[in-house]
Amino acid sequence: MSDTLGDDPRLSSAFARIKERLSLAALYTGGDVRAEADIRAFRDGVPPARVHDVSVGRVAVFEGLRRRLEAAAGDRRPMPTTLSVRPGDGLSHLLRWASEEGETSLMAVAFIEPGGDRVSPFRVQQVLLGSMRLSGRTLADALYSGRAAVSDAAIRAVRALAGELTPSGLRVLTVLLEAAAEQRTQDALLLLGWLQGEPLESDYRRRRGLPTVPVLAATFLGVVSAVVHTARALGAQGMLLILDGNEPDTPIAEIARVPFTLVLTGGNRAMPKVKVIEVPPLTPGELRTLARRIRDRHIQAYGWPDPTPVVDARLDGVLPTPSLDMTARDWVRAVTATLDSLLSQQDPS
Repeated sequence: MSDTLGDDPRLSSAFARIKERLSLAALYTGGDVRAEADIRAFRDGVPPARVHDVSVGRVAVFEGLRRRLEAAAGDRRPMPTTLSVRPGDGLSHLLRWASEEGETSLMAVAFIEPGGDRVSPFRVQQVLLGSMRLSGRTLADALYSGRAAVSDAAIRAVRALAGELTPSGLRVLTVLLEAAAEQRTQDALLLLGWLQGEPLESDYRRRRGLPTVPVLAATFLGVVSAVVHTARALGAQGMLLILDGNEPDTPIAEIARVPFTLVLTGGNRAMPKVKVIEVPPLTPGELRTLARRIRDRHIQAYGWPDPTPVVDARLDGVLPTPSLDMTARDWVRAVTATLDSLLSQQDPS
């Protein structure tokens, strides 16, 4: 296999890096599979599957997010929150952190599309139900496993939404929750799929008094409210709604009026009725701490024959020098590339 691809040195360099990574995977097998997945994420500059284990610094930001999640769970109506983060400095990481923290505190987590006020209520319903996580599980998985606990009191609470739901939406939601409460898993999954756009036999619908179209509410906010209360009926304390992006045009202040809800997004400008949390860059010391955590995952992933060159006392000497203008993404990629290079120089035998 040649390292030369045409005359473009950028292609040649990229091809050489691919060969090096393939060699690492082939030579250093038998390590921790999850750790290796984390390293692949670090190479791409994206958050790993679980970010709590590699989060450093920004204690005030994390504590602020915890307080706001607690406020949503207690229906204290926290203002929607935007994280003002320098590009490349970890907005997706922080949103993932909040998602993990929410799940730990029994909050459902769902994603909402930018511009959601301008799409159909049914599209909003599809996105929310499809992205919802309960204790890390999809809604379908929670229903299938029987771990979605539904009480009569929860069903009555959903029925109290009659002012926001359409009559047909109220009927659909009631039948779904009754099926979940009675452990009729197949029925619950059929109804959930229908709420997300899958077909449902007309005879099945007629026998249960269901409408032709399963739209829960006629408005954007009505659908959000219905989905939040569905999550609570299935055991969640509330919902964290995430918009993964900067400068959202969705009316997040309006969504925040929905009970038991925290809306979280990124943004670098002040907006009325929105709490802005300023996220400072990681300090050089925090970047070095992050490098040690990446090093630990790298060793777990590939079982280094000799980790001596990257022990704490020597690691700083082999890494680039961090600076205040270096973004977290650039640092993570630089550290991972350095570790890959050092490992490729070792004898796997």
